[in-house]
This record gives sequence, structure tokens and C-alpha cells, in this order.
Amino acid sequence: VTRSRVAALLHHEIGTHVLTYVNGCHQPVRLLAVGLAGYEETQEALALPSATAVRALVAGRLDPAADSTNSSM
Repeated sequence: VTRSRVAALLHHEIGTHVLTYVNGCHQPVRLLAVGLAGYEETQEALALPSATAVRALVAGRLDPAADSTNSSM
């Protein structure tokens, strides 16, 4: 795994999913920590501009077929 791929994955997982979970834990409606129906699409949509903003988006990342580990996106 390349260094840029690791950086992109860390930014994606921590910068989007973990941050959303922690934020949800601090809300009055605790359900926001685990997500509502269909939340995966929203999470992935939030991750793209975030990754682009820090230049963590690697070539081919927008194509799910380009990533053999991409089973949930």
C-alpha cells in the first residue's frame, strides 16, 4: 500500500466517519452517532469534497471498480 493511499484512507475514515460518530455522540439525539437509514450515501458524499480539499483524493478513487477493497461504497 502506498503512502498516499494510506493518507487518503486515514483522512477518509477518520476525517469523515469517526468525526461524524464523535459529533453524533455529543448530540441530544444519540441515534445520530450510529446513523439513520441510508446514511452511508451521505457519509460518502461528505467524504469526497473533504478529501479533495486536502488533496487526499487519489487517482481512480471516484471509480469503485478501481479499488478492490471498496466493498461498501
